[in-house]
Amino acid sequence: RAERIANYNAETDKVRNLLRRELEWMHATPCARTGKAKYRKQAFWELKGRAEQAYTVRQISMEALEGSTRLGTKIIDCYDVSFAYGGSRAADGTKSQSSGALIKDFSYKFQRYDRIGVVGRNGIGKSTFIDLLTGALEPSSGRIERGESLKTGYYHQSGMQFDESQTVLETVSNLGLLNQFLFPHDMLNNPVSKLSGGEKRRLYLLTILMQQPNLLILDEPTNDLDIVTLNILEEYLLDFKGSLVVVSHDRHFLDRVVDHLLVFCGDGVIKDFAGGYTEYRSFIKDYEAGQKRSAKKNEEKTKSSETPGTVKKRLSYKEQREFYSLEAELERLNSEIEELEALLSSPGASYEQIDEASRRYEKLKKELDEKETRWLELSL
Repeated sequence: RAERIANYNAETDKVRNLLRRELEWMHATPCARTGKAKYRKQAFWELKGRAEQAYTVRQISMEALEGSTRLGTKIIDCYDVSFAYGGSRAADGTKSQSSGALIKDFSYKFQRYDRIGVVGRNGIGKSTFIDLLTGALEPSSGRIERGESLKTGYYHQSGMQFDESQTVLETVSNLGLLNQFLFPHDMLNNPVSKLSGGEKRRLYLLTILMQQPNLLILDEPTNDLDIVTLNILEEYLLDFKGSLVVVSHDRHFLDRVVDHLLVFCGDGVIKDFAGGYTEYRSFIKDYEAGQKRSAKKNEEKTKSSETPGTVKKRLSYKEQREFYSLEAELERLNSEIEELEALLSSPGASYEQIDEASRRYEKLKKELDEKETRWLELSL
């Protein structure tokens, strides 16, 4: 039986690799999708079904269910959900949308073992979306249904509250988690009030994980947690037996832990993208290149009757230059960050090297977040 399971999982991995390549093909030139070969589209959907079936079989095991809350088939179902602050209530009891809707007509059924990243510029509605999922807010229109077995763990910046007179062990009694997240034995009897800011954030994360949620929501975890804790969290999430929703601008973190994106585009529009953040960036880059080629062809066709500059472009000339400049800057920053990560992980690095690299790393991460946010604004 163990050999059969191992062989089945090996075949599943092959299917997923093939499915990933087919996803890239399906995403190419989305406006001309009706012209794609029908036999290849049919093969794609068959592959997708095979991969999902294998994934479910692999996850259903007694070992995976031990010590965790059983996850039902229904997680969260959203039906035509809209939300706007200040929306008025109609006579029939429903709320109307205001002109500034943060979310408009969003429908999605969250699946078991979904690993979703939520991306978009600041102030576009991501936190409001999470509040709708957790029930902290009610939609202006539409409805949200939650599964009976749903147990949500929500890590967010404003959620950290402790009884600081308690010890670390009294706050989190799971010795395995404490050890895994770098709380050594000699620290367990320390009062929470004696912990550093980083240690308190790490302990707060553990108070969420020890609840054994089957839906884990992380709101900008890379803003709070240090690089060592993030690496440990990534490894933990790779083995997490539940559904995951992550709000983040951190490309490396999203690439590692999610395989699906909900992209906030503005004006209440949320687009569904099957793939990671790097795949999404690559898709947008290819799409922009296709738009540029199309605009150039149109310009050539109408050159005799139109002056240059009459062809409508998605971005202004200045914004286009900024967009391509950001591409180069992001590559440079990512390259330097990878070098610093290698240095920080090196056992032979001196204290002075680590101290200098850590300060440089934090500065570059902040700069990267700002530039990636601006890149995302221009790409949407």
